[in-house]
Amino acid sequence: MSSAIVLPEGRIQEGHLKNLCALFDVVHIAMPWVMEPTAAMVEASRLALLQIHRPKEALGRDTELRSLLKEYKNLALSYREGGLSSYLRAVILGDKEETRWEVSETIKLMSSKGSVTQGTEGLYLQILLHLYQQTQESRNQAKIDLDSLEMSGSPLAEALGEEGTLESLDPDAESIDIKIPMDKSTLREVLRAWKALFPSVPEASQIVATLNQEVFDLITGEFEEAMNADIASARSLKVHDISLVACVDIPWQEFGSRQIKEIRNKAKELFDLASTKSGQGTDPVLDEKKKLLIQGIKNYAANQKHNTLTLKVCRLPILPDEDLKKNKFGGNFSGRLLINLSP
Repeated sequence: MSSAIVLPEGRIQEGHLKNLCALFDVVHIAMPWVMEPTAAMVEASRLALLQIHRPKEALGRDTELRSLLKEYKNLALSYREGGLSSYLRAVILGDKEETRWEVSETIKLMSSKGSVTQGTEGLYLQILLHLYQQTQESRNQAKIDLDSLEMSGSPLAEALGEEGTLESLDPDAESIDIKIPMDKSTLREVLRAWKALFPSVPEASQIVATLNQEVFDLITGEFEEAMNADIASARSLKVHDISLVACVDIPWQEFGSRQIKEIRNKAKELFDLASTKSGQGTDPVLDEKKKLLIQGIKNYAANQKHNTLTLKVCRLPILPDEDLKKNKFGGNFSGRLLINLSP
């Protein structure tokens, strides 16, 4: 049975989830407390296609966590001119040694239920994952809205007989939604939070999946840097780019069909082979596995809309212990297969 762990996303929209379920028998996802699954996640869980994991940290403190998240939402309204990102960077996501102590003190002050004396670290980590999730969902929705407007064109421009431009619309523009800056230091902190909250989840599969290409690039970049300590013998990691037909229009009831199982078998053969290949150059056998997977999905989805997505696959090297100690989240990925699915 094939499986994959999704991180650091805690909630997946239907289209992304269907694409994953077409490739794997079981998808594992870790969610902080008080984060609600989407309707698609509930359906996939009912069909035994998805397993949801929750942290042991801050167990039973839902009310407290909800209160803190509400306070952050109020901060978003207060700092709507862009100050919220600066606030989060300085107080929550800074690189200073005292940052986590400051976070603990901030959470204590913000709590409307009294002083938080135990499990503060777990609350902080969960809040960080909530902030990451809301930021990603805001960015994704903004991109969807922008793409929709670009396709429909500008009514004013059409009336004037001119080509409309949408330069003023920025998917990353500040809004009153809770957002955090998506730079490398932030993503490292998010991955460390995920590792701390879900230490046993990586044991569920040797394949790690992310829907955020920035996360994929960060992880592969850090592993590449670690394995190239000797510049004279430096080499780059092999990343396979595969263009697939998206499976977003396939009904949920068909994910138990023989055809979907055949697609998963083709994907498993590809991933199993890719797990043994870390070098550069072409591999005829691996290329053939790619073609079989591409054609298998294309044949099955022949009557569906031909939206495409890019599957990136990279086998991460096994790093020595001394290198893993320098990277607080690298131990979750050493020697594993990392994939990224993006439109």
